[in-house]
Amino acid sequence: MTTLEICALFLAALIAGIVNAVAGGGSLISFPTLLMFHVPSVSANATNAVATWPGLLSSAWGYRKMLMKYKTGLITLALLSVAGGALGAMLVMMTPKAMFALATPMFILIAFLFFAFGPMMARKPSALADNAASATDTQALYTPKRKLLQFIATSYAGYFPSGGGMVIMALYNSFGIRDAQLINAIKCLLGVTVSGTAVMTFVLSGQVLWPQAVIMIIGSLAGGFAGARLAQTLNPRLMRRIMLVLGGVITAFFFHKYYTPLLFA
Repeated sequence: MTTLEICALFLAALIAGIVNAVAGGGSLISFPTLLMFHVPSVSANATNAVATWPGLLSSAWGYRKMLMKYKTGLITLALLSVAGGALGAMLVMMTPKAMFALATPMFILIAFLFFAFGPMMARKPSALADNAASATDTQALYTPKRKLLQFIATSYAGYFPSGGGMVIMALYNSFGIRDAQLINAIKCLLGVTVSGTAVMTFVLSGQVLWPQAVIMIIGSLAGGFAGARLAQTLNPRLMRRIMLVLGGVITAFFFHKYYTPLLFA
């Protein structure tokens, strides 16, 4: 790796850690940065998952008191997410690398759309009307239909960990859970289990680029620590607006990079 690549990956992971702590969506920065340095899409997906997992673990630990209040039901969700994460990771290994690379801009777009429109799902009357009495606790998660939806979401998160957290948060918004802290706490917990299962699969398959991963782990841990402090002073809405602009630019860039040559080939 060049000095430029080392500095860029550390800075991207640092910023991603801060953004995740304040507003979410940090993988819209860290994952594309790996791609910009010509890391293959499958390896970038695996390396980014490894790099962000320690930050998810520390975040989940920070929410441990809140999570312990719902430990009985959350154990079921955690086991469900382990199964989903394992399925998603195995599907990655079965996907031809050329096909995964071609679909990469679409994965970035999906993550961006969930980040952009996920919070709006909570404003839908249907979401708030359903289970309105329990919309501030985890009872809204345990119907058979919603367990199935969570399994699908965690399978996607195992397949593409870089966008999985945003998919899970958008899903919980659609359930009408109004407690944003609870949503984030469950997202962090499921992120640990889903990404942990996926990370193990990626490591065993040899897809992780460890020099890049170590640099990004250090950056994301530092960013997460700094973000926890900044979250108390920064305006989350302003951070989201900045991320929406940046995410839109990044998405457009990769659509141009990957698909324009195909159109004019």
